[in-house]
Amino acid sequence: MFADVMLAYGGLDAVVVTAGVFVAPDKSGHIEDRQWALTFGINVTGAYIVADEAYKIFKKQGLPGNIVLTTSANAVVAKKGSLAYDTGKAAANHLVRELAIEMAPLVRVNAVAPATVVKGSTMFPRDRVIASLTKYNIPFDDTEETEGLRDKLAQFYAKRSLTQKPIEPEDQALIFPDDQGLLNPPSMFDAAEATVTGNVLVQAVAAGRFDSLTAARQHVRENVQTTRFEPGDSAKWESVRRRFNEIEASYVEV
Repeated sequence: MFADVMLAYGGLDAVVVTAGVFVAPDKSGHIEDRQWALTFGINVTGAYIVADEAYKIFKKQGLPGNIVLTTSANAVVAKKGSLAYDTGKAAANHLVRELAIEMAPLVRVNAVAPATVVKGSTMFPRDRVIASLTKYNIPFDDTEETEGLRDKLAQFYAKRSLTQKPIEPEDQALIFPDDQGLLNPPSMFDAAEATVTGNVLVQAVAAGRFDSLTAARQHVRENVQTTRFEPGDSAKWESVRRRFNEIEASYVEV
């Protein structure tokens, strides 16, 4: 995968690890040993392997990089019914700390630890949503549409948070040090659009729809209406950046 990225884009700037798995326990709250191993294999070992491979590339490039692992609020607050997942995410949290020390100062390693994101998540198929509604004694009808059931569960989780609002995918947006508005050159897409378009083009080339990435880019130029984004004023970020750097430096020294 990294080889394809290097060929398509000429380098690597940041890696975000979002892969994760939650294995629902049986009615007694138990999961099999192989399911425990699977949970740690994906949520902890898998994240480490991806980060380690990315670090090799960052070192060869000799340029600063960013790695972000997705952990979970469950890594901090224990709850019933998710023993393997919660302890695995707790391990992932400390993995982030260890990687941050190991890879500094070339690579900045951070984590985003969302609470439960129901909307748009493949981790919440209908059967799991129903199981959760049942576990928390939330009234529902078997004839209700899946999205309606998801909304009920999302509202329940929202009431346990400080914001009192359901967390949605858009709330998990990640900002890297050189995100949109802080860039020097102008761009024809915003950060999110550029990422999506690039992913689609690479997949289209791999599927044989275009002979090369150059041909795919030309197709976009000829068929997609673009908007020019000029660099924003980064002055407002400077005080925040300085404060963050001070905190980071203090943490690393400890």
